[in-house]
Amino acid sequence: MALALLLPMAVAGETPCLATARVVPEEAFVGQQVLYILQIEQRRDVARARFQPPLSFPSMRSEWLPTVRLPDPNEGTRAYQERRALHPGHAGELLLPEVGLVCETPAESHRVRVPATSIRVRKIPEAARPADWNGVVGTLRLDWSLSTHRVALGETVRLSVRIEGPGTVWRVDPGIERMLAPTDADVFTLPPDEQRDKGRGFSVRVYHRYDVVPRREGKFVFPGLRVASFDPVEEHFEEHVLPDLTLHVTAGAEPTRVSEQARQTAVKQHGPPPEGASSPSGSSLLIAGIVLAAGLSGGIWLLRRRAPRPADPAKAAGHLLQEARGLLEEGDTANAASALARCLSCLKQSSTDPGDPFAAQAIDPRARELALLEQRLERARFSASPDDQVLHAIATELGVLCMSD
Repeated sequence: MALALLLPMAVAGETPCLATARVVPEEAFVGQQVLYILQIEQRRDVARARFQPPLSFPSMRSEWLPTVRLPDPNEGTRAYQERRALHPGHAGELLLPEVGLVCETPAESHRVRVPATSIRVRKIPEAARPADWNGVVGTLRLDWSLSTHRVALGETVRLSVRIEGPGTVWRVDPGIERMLAPTDADVFTLPPDEQRDKGRGFSVRVYHRYDVVPRREGKFVFPGLRVASFDPVEEHFEEHVLPDLTLHVTAGAEPTRVSEQARQTAVKQHGPPPEGASSPSGSSLLIAGIVLAAGLSGGIWLLRRRAPRPADPAKAAGHLLQEARGLLEEGDTANAASALARCLSCLKQSSTDPGDPFAAQAIDPRARELALLEQRLERARFSASPDDQVLHAIATELGVLCMSD
């Protein structure tokens, strides 16, 4: 279907402006990116050109693209393109309203009309549609990585996922927080970072970031990330698969022995130890070992002092909330925020559909409230200076949700 709409041509100089509109490609699938191009030629004495009414595209997602300057048709006129990236929202004949372009010169004001037209949009075929397809249309580029593949227990590792595509990649949920059991690790979702590339077309890069804190030693495997998309050119579905990521968690760093060469270097830089001072071996090492053992024993005793958390997620959430409130009273905002995050994670487990929290948000107000609380908590937790008043407010709202279970 030809969508190029040509105005009656006029000799350059008789009218201030001429305009032509077209859409590429001429036919599209739901969610496929199409390019709307309005090519304008205007006399050099045109001081201002504006749309009246403004450009609008009902039933479509629209993204502005930079204006493209074209070679001048002749000495008296100049040419350029106004462009928009469109994503049709549903199938059928979708209307492109009339375009009105007003060109103003010192002597006159002239309005150019490009009549309304429509785009034919096709449904995505249901044959061979993957069960986990979530509406992504176009070619995708995926990548993910761990900041390190070996950490000590108690340390944090950053998992990053990069997804790039023609505009519908915001629909992709990597689901990293569902890959590990809550008893294995705490997974904290950071706000995604979205970057938009507006050049010849429109593409989006979304960076999803997760902080993973292992709760036990051993080997952790993040199963290969899979994302399905529909190729509108070849008219078939594609599955993009990333390889597994493996994380090894050890008990902690092993003590290292200072070499003789390092000791001599220290003597050269700082001089010999004072007379009568003991060497870093013998009795001083014994005393240091006793102090270290006492500290570890005290830490273990404090950890064991806490009451064991019940296996039931709702009861565990109550215990974690009580722990967070106590930490807030002590002024320990960092650990309080961590306890609140674990409390919220337990409440999410007890929601109506823990296997699909995004679907639950659409029908369960409680799930939506938990998602909003999680966003507020993550912003507060990973800010430069967490606000204890914000954490107190979140704790109060979590208390109400705990009571509703």
